[in-house]
Amino acid sequence: MADAASQMLLGSGLTILSQPLMYVKVLIQVGYEPLPPTIGRNIFGRQVCQLPGLFCYAQHIASIDGKRGLFTGLTPRLCSGVLGTVVHGKVLQVRRKSVTLSTNLRLSFMQFVLQIKSNSKYLFINHSLSSS
Repeated sequence: MADAASQMLLGSGLTILSQPLMYVKVLIQVGYEPLPPTIGRNIFGRQVCQLPGLFCYAQHIASIDGKRGLFTGLTPRLCSGVLGTVVHGKVLQVRRKSVTLSTNLRLSFMQFVLQIKSNSKYLFINHSLSSS
């Protein structure tokens, strides 16, 4: 139980730390580009249009929505992370029980087979003695 709690705490902390950049990344992926491209130069010295980077977009979002705006969507990410950790822990728990059960069944089956072998030898010996 302490292991699952520490995993949830660590995962939640990392999610909180990475949320601003993940939020900006998702906005860029869906085509949200509020800042115009700028003229710059590439490594060969040619003029090219450049879009602002993650940190420029983050500053722009913080200037419009405040720093709290960078944490939009944090609650669903935290809930999904905690839910995923809990489900993963339960699956491992059930899997360990089934492995133990299958090991016990395998041992019981082997004992059963050995018991039948020993009984069958006894039956064959009795049968051969009684037929003579």
